[in-house]
Amino acid sequence: MNEVKFPTEPTALENIIRRSSDKTVLKKDDYYDIDAFSNERDRIDNELKEKGYFFFNPDYIIIKVDSTIGDNKVNAYVRVKDLTPIEALKPYRINDINIYPNYSLRRDSSIRQSAPIVHNDFNIYDPRNTYKPQLFDRLVFFEKDEVYNRHDHSLSLNRLVNIGTFRYVKAEFAPLDTLESSLMNANFYLTPQKKRSLSFQVTGTSKSNNFVGSELKISNTNRNTFRGAEQLITTLSGGFETQVSGAKTNSYSLGASARLVFPRLVSPIDFQNEQNSVPKTHISLSGELLSRALYFTMVSGNLEYGYTFKGSPYIEHNFNPFSISYVRTLSTTDSLEKLLTEVPSLRGNYENQFIFSTNYNFTYSDQFKEGKRNNIYFLGSVETAGNLVNAFLKKMTRAKKRFSIQR
Repeated sequence: MNEVKFPTEPTALENIIRRSSDKTVLKKDDYYDIDAFSNERDRIDNELKEKGYFFFNPDYIIIKVDSTIGDNKVNAYVRVKDLTPIEALKPYRINDINIYPNYSLRRDSSIRQSAPIVHNDFNIYDPRNTYKPQLFDRLVFFEKDEVYNRHDHSLSLNRLVNIGTFRYVKAEFAPLDTLESSLMNANFYLTPQKKRSLSFQVTGTSKSNNFVGSELKISNTNRNTFRGAEQLITTLSGGFETQVSGAKTNSYSLGASARLVFPRLVSPIDFQNEQNSVPKTHISLSGELLSRALYFTMVSGNLEYGYTFKGSPYIEHNFNPFSISYVRTLSTTDSLEKLLTEVPSLRGNYENQFIFSTNYNFTYSDQFKEGKRNNIYFLGSVETAGNLVNAFLKKMTRAKKRFSIQR
């Protein structure tokens, strides 16, 4: 490759192509490569899409090659085809933003004819009032009268898909019916999943010590708890084990849990996040009653509040500022006391515990990176337990002492 020449015509479209020429994949002294030419057309198309040229596509770019200069070299001339349609040669701006969050083909005409809820720049056609209008502020990133761009288009689609409440997501951009107009309407058709689902799980176990058992778990999922795509997952479980030979002993467990997930960061600080994935806040509560025949009966519980968000397609952060664990041994048997006397190091496992902790997990994974033969997965975590509570209690103790002295 000797030289790459870009359009010199003073049109707005060709000015964009010329100004982005420093990003070209066609480099001087590179070998002639048809894949590189195809990648260059895609690059130019992406540059134009970011500037509002919605109807442009790579096929409207032609790269002519002059091989007559000699010395086994060629000159490449990047041009826009003369027969490019007029709608592909002008940038478009967003006119109306119409959102159909409860869309189905069966109810298409009735939904379109319903009166929309006007929220900021959005017209929300939701006659059943299924979702709060504020939900779409974090999912649709277009604004009225802004120039169309592929970044907002892709970000909006990814957010709508990843939020987990919509089964089908479709974006349609319809230009107004005039050749002179450079406006188009953005229509988002969203078909929700079923609001509630119920699942059953049964497992069976058989152990080498002649114990057999089974566990039943029932889970209920609500995908739109407070009309903001919040997911509430409640679970009940119960299991038992029995010895089929020898001394007949039975053990059982009962458990319950609830997990509420908000599709946003619930925080006094307003974090701006423009990653494709939806940042989430979760609150979880769980409890379990465990009875081991001939040994102990114990109850335990956990309360956790935390955040999950992605820093990039390959990095995920999980931060739990509040995590409380509670363990209490209700009763023990003589067999267990004898065992603890023989092995004192086990006694700490059966003491009553109340632990306040804060933890952070960092995950890096590039397993979805294309073209990589070897992948990297890294998980790192940091946890502190009891420090904040101890500091608070010490401060309260000092305050009480000062109060007593003053009295």
